[in-house]
Amino acid sequence: MAWIVYLLSFLGMTTFYVIPVHVPFLIQEVAQVGNAAAGAALAFSTLIAGIAAFNYPRLKQRFTHYQIYGISFLLTGSGFLILSQAVNYFTVFPGLFIAGAGAGLIMPNSNLCLVTLSTPESRGKILGLLTTFIFLGQFASPILTEPMVSFTSIGGAFLYISLALIAGATISLIRNRRSV
Repeated sequence: MAWIVYLLSFLGMTTFYVIPVHVPFLIQEVAQVGNAAAGAALAFSTLIAGIAAFNYPRLKQRFTHYQIYGISFLLTGSGFLILSQAVNYFTVFPGLFIAGAGAGLIMPNSNLCLVTLSTPESRGKILGLLTTFIFLGQFASPILTEPMVSFTSIGGAFLYISLALIAGATISLIRNRRSV
């Protein structure tokens, strides 16, 4: 079970880091704005992720860990779908809002899931491995996504990633309908 959480955390961080890696270039494609404007957009997404993480306990009262993963990936995928269709600076923000909300649920969900599964004696090792997979996801993000960007475009990469996230989230939510 822990390996599933590690894999989901890796995928969550890989997709979350698509935002800081590729959104500045997407913004430059759709709007000729300065670096400060691109930085503001990235900060907005991170702020929304923080707000989502802060509100995680409310969500956890109603949904299982796997349902929250499904919700998280569905939100991130939906945000990426909007980003893939962005035509100017301001149309980037709804996508960043939704994707940021989804991404903000990954870390608290993974932490709580693993703490619940672990014993006090194994907790350090288990959470250390989680941190490893989170950093590996951040490292892998540009390596895994840049070939997509090169093959299609930045918008195309967001589109393909969004479709994969939405499909995976939908399957997960259908399989995990039970609420605990």
